[in-house]
Amino acid sequence: KHCARAASCPCMMSSVSRPLLIGMICGVAGVVSLYLATKRRKGAKTDTGPRVISVSKSSEHSFSKKCVPSIHLVQGLGVEGDAHSGKTNQHLFFKKLDPEGANLRQVHLVRSELFEELKPEGFMLSPGDIGENITTRDIDLLSLPKGTKLHIGASAVIELTEVRYPCHKLDKFQTGLMSACMNEGGVPPVEGGVPMKAGVMGVVRASGHIEPGHEIRVELPLTLPHTPLLPA
Repeated sequence: KHCARAASCPCMMSSVSRPLLIGMICGVAGVVSLYLATKRRKGAKTDTGPRVISVSKSSEHSFSKKCVPSIHLVQGLGVEGDAHSGKTNQHLFFKKLDPEGANLRQVHLVRSELFEELKPEGFMLSPGDIGENITTRDIDLLSLPKGTKLHIGASAVIELTEVRYPCHKLDKFQTGLMSACMNEGGVPPVEGGVPMKAGVMGVVRASGHIEPGHEIRVELPLTLPHTPLLPA
């Protein structure tokens, strides 16, 4: 016989509520685990996958930048304590052309694989040598579209704006380096051609601390079709 008070009878509640209660507990545990895992991922260090292998900065407008243990990115400005940090153009060439123009070159990133690619040609390069703030590994920066956001460390976000145009200062550093950082034959790439190799530029969308080993998470633009990164 069914209990007349089935809705409130303890015997019915125990048979119905126990599976529901267990499911609720498992669900909450899953959410908490996901939250903790996400929290661990942000700012986590790794020796595989897209990552930072070195960071550099210089308070002067020197060609190369000194490797440091860590850098701090400031939203809308760039790398704290770096000569190229600022809302308006800080690169000397562009500052002369348009001193009040928006600074789209707050942060310079270079793939470390470039150093290995150029070594057979006789070029010996190390992180910071060609003026980058962030030297990366296992991420094809040159293939990413304009507007890509790179999430680095716990909170830093860089939005890519353009490709760095190899300039004559590369040749002053090591003869022939400018040509080596362009297409074969030392000419700029045509549409659809191989991009220039001297790195990419970006602006800081969110402040944060960055150091070697930090994971890089890529967020592609939602708008399609994507626009390729081009030199200024």
